[in-house]
Amino acid sequence: MSTADDVKVSGEAAPALRAARMLVAARRERRLIERLPLDCRPGDLAAGYAVQAQVAGMLGAIGGWKIGAADPGGTPLHAPIFAQEIHPSGVTLAAKEFTGAIIEAEIAFRLRQDLPVGDVAHDAASVARAVERVPALEIYRSRYREPGAAEEAEQLADCLANGGLIVGVGVGIGVESVMSGGVMPTWDIDLAVDDTLKQVRAARHPAGDPLQLVVWLANHLNRCGGLLSAGQVVTTGALLLAPIGRSVRGECQGLGSVSASFT
Repeated sequence: MSTADDVKVSGEAAPALRAARMLVAARRERRLIERLPLDCRPGDLAAGYAVQAQVAGMLGAIGGWKIGAADPGGTPLHAPIFAQEIHPSGVTLAAKEFTGAIIEAEIAFRLRQDLPVGDVAHDAASVARAVERVPALEIYRSRYREPGAAEEAEQLADCLANGGLIVGVGVGIGVESVMSGGVMPTWDIDLAVDDTLKQVRAARHPAGDPLQLVVWLANHLNRCGGLLSAGQVVTTGALLLAPIGRSVRGECQGLGSVSASFT
């Protein structure tokens, strides 16, 4: 008797589906794999996003997004974060599920209302009215044994190595605080791991104002027939990182703190 997994998928979808099944199995079983086999390894960004879409279809509700760019003019890379892997500050997680992970202090944004397609594209002011800033800790955990060897398309296939997101309490954004005149915002950020403090002063986001990444993502999803919806969280890239420990705490000036324990 055949099962759904036995059904052969023809055409370009077949390699993406095989790659997605490998990545989903590795994620669920908390194990590492080598690079994807050549016969299903995505060779460009479009193929990487195709695998990512298959992974998302297997893992359920999307609770947020991870997005980043190397500089203000760069095209961002993005990936879904699954609702089951988004946690409130103060959560206790099983350390054995995150062996070798890295913790990253980040600035994230939580949607207070949907950002659907409208008469005009979203801009910084309209997005600022719809979101609140939140301090966040991302758990960076690749499914690849040697993530540095994996090319960008493979990283996209693995949802940019997201292993979880811990989110603090939000702070509203006044439209008057939206970046203007080319002035880039800076933050003082502290990250403590097992009571050892690592500190960054006047941290500046590599993409400029991280709110602009949310603007880009809202418009990109709208063009693709989707939307950023109320309750989702968008995290915008590491400002400080360290190996994970038994306890982690991040604090961002003006945003408050976020913490988690691993036992």
